[in-house]
Amino acid sequence: MEKMNPMYHKISLLIFAIRLLVPVNYASATDNISYGLPSDLLTSDGIRKARIAPLIDFESLSGWKISTQNANAKLTISRECHLWGNYTGKLTFRRIRDGRSKIFLSPPKPVNINKPFNVVQCWIWRDVWSWVQHPRPAAQIKIKALFSTTSGKKFDIVLYFRPWKGWFLCYRKLTGTQKTLAAKGAKFTGFEIEGKMNETDNIAFFDNLAVMNVKSSGHLHFKPRPGRGIDMLPGEPLGMNTGDGKLPFPVSKKTILPTNLCKQFKNQIVVAKNVITADYSGRDIAISWK
Repeated sequence: MEKMNPMYHKISLLIFAIRLLVPVNYASATDNISYGLPSDLLTSDGIRKARIAPLIDFESLSGWKISTQNANAKLTISRECHLWGNYTGKLTFRRIRDGRSKIFLSPPKPVNINKPFNVVQCWIWRDVWSWVQHPRPAAQIKIKALFSTTSGKKFDIVLYFRPWKGWFLCYRKLTGTQKTLAAKGAKFTGFEIEGKMNETDNIAFFDNLAVMNVKSSGHLHFKPRPGRGIDMLPGEPLGMNTGDGKLPFPVSKKTILPTNLCKQFKNQIVVAKNVITADYSGRDIAISWK
């Protein structure tokens, strides 16, 4: 792993602390969106990754082309959602009718990558968590970075596939096949956004797409852990639990709950008017689950 200069580390942390206390806002008077510092940056490793020289910095999108299938889309530089440099790329998109949609974003010409790489990363901002109820459902989309080999064979790297809120660093390691394709370098040909989009406008911001060749630190080795507390079903994987002894949980084949130290208790299930109630009553406590 790359060693960071201690003085640079301290200065970087000071800059980020100032940004936390004094938010940077490049928005116009009509913009009212507030963006926080990405959690990915609050670690030394996050700062190290942020230092990677970008392949695409989104400071200018002059000459970029958009093609769509069942979608309307607009790509602009923006100062609403600041991260690195002065601008980020803002994509506003929506579907035209029911069904899946596709959007292709292409630079003026393919960007040459004259060295092998095994990692692709890009900062992406979205506006809603996938598990939170929201008046407008989150667009179920995938965002891919598109490449072609020196011989013209196409391949892609999935950067984003689950809705989140805020900036996140999409850091993707290439598979064995993808590493082979990128072994002599490649060309970056654009982005593909595909999936189920909303009828109303959705927004995504992009910043600092980068590729790199990261050396592996080798395999991790662990001692076998004690066996599981109960016998596994035939064919179930044991994982690392192949060592001597047994774990003290679960305590029975029927439950993962610990042994009840209260000896005087009663359990019952009550069904009434389509409501199922599980009751526990003992000397220690009385509880009902509906």
